[in-house]
Amino acid sequence: MFEDATVLGDPNELAALFVPGAVLHRAGRELPVRGRRGIAELLTERPGRPAYVALAPHIVQRGATALVLTGSAVHVTRRSPQGWRYLISWLDG
Repeated sequence: MFEDATVLGDPNELAALFVPGAVLHRAGRELPVRGRRGIAELLTERPGRPAYVALAPHIVQRGATALVLTGSAVHVTRRSPQGWRYLISWLDG
């Protein structure tokens, strides 16, 4: 879902993938961005931005929490009644 929302550049869809108060840090930025709106704005702010394409993930899950590792990202997610939502994300580039 994250990949689809970034390809479409849809800030509302991106915001809905994160829990309130989530944190996203992108390599090369000094500080992380916090909150759904800030994260969505960061992920859609660059004109001509390359689409985020995840590599096959490695997932470690314990109950309703999962660590998702790809070649270019690390995500901590939590299952909610609405599905999986991101708590913490780190993107390389």
